[in-house]
Amino acid sequence: MSGPSEPSAARVSRDAVDGPVGRFDAALDNLVRQFARPLDCLRELVQNSIDAGTPRVEVTLGWAPAEGDRDEGLLSIQVRDFGEGMDAHIIEHELTRMFASSKADDLSKIGRFGIGFTSVFAIAPELVHVQTGRHGAGWELVFHPDRSFDTVPLDTPVHGTTVTLLKRTPTPERARWVRDVVDALRFWCEHCQTPVLLHDRTRADPTPPPADDG
Repeated sequence: MSGPSEPSAARVSRDAVDGPVGRFDAALDNLVRQFARPLDCLRELVQNSIDAGTPRVEVTLGWAPAEGDRDEGLLSIQVRDFGEGMDAHIIEHELTRMFASSKADDLSKIGRFGIGFTSVFAIAPELVHVQTGRHGAGWELVFHPDRSFDTVPLDTPVHGTTVTLLKRTPTPERARWVRDVVDALRFWCEHCQTPVLLHDRTRADPTPPPADDG
């Protein structure tokens, strides 16, 4: 018996979707806009992790100054779990269904992961990176700002799922983003039975201290 078909490693673009592309775009935009607060995506990602049976969820914040521009940088928000992960079938038919469906106007085709996952685009990320695996296999997905995506099979198995959002942000707003993430996690995860751990690595300054003239 053959296993589930592998997701295509080629980039899947919304422009290649058959059917009424305009209605497809509108439906996806409406799903994104239903999340009134951009960081509601944390609730969706944490809930997906809990549904996957993870013993804990780790949220890690990172910061990388833009090359040659200290007034701007790249904020990373990573949500990692250690649950059952996703296989090729779940990736194709549940996670990415809204992004690649051949029936753009058939919302019944959206998988249970897909609706919540669209929330990540509410923060207008530069890139969304997903690593996941199941049954000894591993997959990497990269979602672009236009919501097209690439899927690549990995040579090594992956346990659980890690979703990383990259957001270009002015440096003076870095502290506000950190504060908003903390507030969102406290609000949505206050009564979670599964531990949700936050690691803030945004304050590490990679710039070496000035030399001591003495």
